[in-house]
Amino acid sequence: MICYEVLHNGERLCVAGVPSGVLVAGLTWGSHGEGADSPWSLDLRVGGLTENTHVDWVLQPLRVGDEVAFRIVEAEKSDPPVDLSLRTRCGHTIQTLKCRGSTMVS
Repeated sequence: MICYEVLHNGERLCVAGVPSGVLVAGLTWGSHGEGADSPWSLDLRVGGLTENTHVDWVLQPLRVGDEVAFRIVEAEKSDPPVDLSLRTRCGHTIQTLKCRGSTMVS
């Protein structure tokens, strides 16, 4: 299966992948208004969707100077996700499961 190997400052965070569905990895920057604790935020997110389940491997803040690398790899299975959210067809969350160390996605 096609997977993303994700590294942050040279440290491997995960190998993320779903057997069928959608796999997403990206960075999000946003500015905040006056009075906020910080003028901006920057986050790394790696997740996906398989059937009616949203899966997440990484959601963490980044700082100026951080390096993020994505490598496309082929693997028999991915690392287990840290979160699973079961959704209805309308997109409503039914249940969110914390699953670090699980083998629910392979």
